[in-house]
Amino acid sequence: MKNNLYDNLIMLKKLLLLGVFLLSIFLYFNYRRKPILPNPYESGCPYYRDILGRFFLRIKTGGLFVFTRDVTVWNYKKTIDSDKFTILTKENRCYGTDGKDIFYNIWKIENADIQSWEYLGGNYSKDNNNVYYDNKVLSGLNPSEFTFIYPTSCKNNEIYARKHVKDFDHVWYNDKMIPEADAASFKVFCKPGDGNLYGMDKRFRYKEGEVVQD
Repeated sequence: MKNNLYDNLIMLKKLLLLGVFLLSIFLYFNYRRKPILPNPYESGCPYYRDILGRFFLRIKTGGLFVFTRDVTVWNYKKTIDSDKFTILTKENRCYGTDGKDIFYNIWKIENADIQSWEYLGGNYSKDNNNVYYDNKVLSGLNPSEFTFIYPTSCKNNEIYARKHVKDFDHVWYNDKMIPEADAASFKVFCKPGDGNLYGMDKRFRYKEGEVVQD
């Protein structure tokens, strides 16, 4: 009787060990690049940490058809220390850093200098070397001369603000330089009863960064 009980306990132990082994294999192959119980660093941002302390970016993609739901793809970032990651969210825009690199949303801002980086407003940020539109470098825009060109005569001024920027030599609309624009005389305005945003300098008029004929 005692031998049977002992044998049953040994068998049960072996089954439990086998179950743990099989569960470990299942978790490894199914969750080695997927989070286990992920928690966001901040609501609305794509930065997550799971119960194992791993860092993930959550990427949402549209379904194959109009009536299908969005698909979530998890991007495991092994090189990012989740304990050191910090949210730099500004004006409902998601920025974050691990102390080495700076991210806008799911994209790394390549070669950004973390020591001098600062958020400027709208889609813009800068460091000592570059001005960035989201994660894109605006080549030719001098960060030490960066200025917003705020519009006048706009009913909903906050909608149109921070669309045009300049340095001493160039004007930009969003992330595109306006090559014809004269930075010194460039102004931004809205026409009464017109919902569009216009620019004007001593030579031309512009609509959304393009020269228009009067």
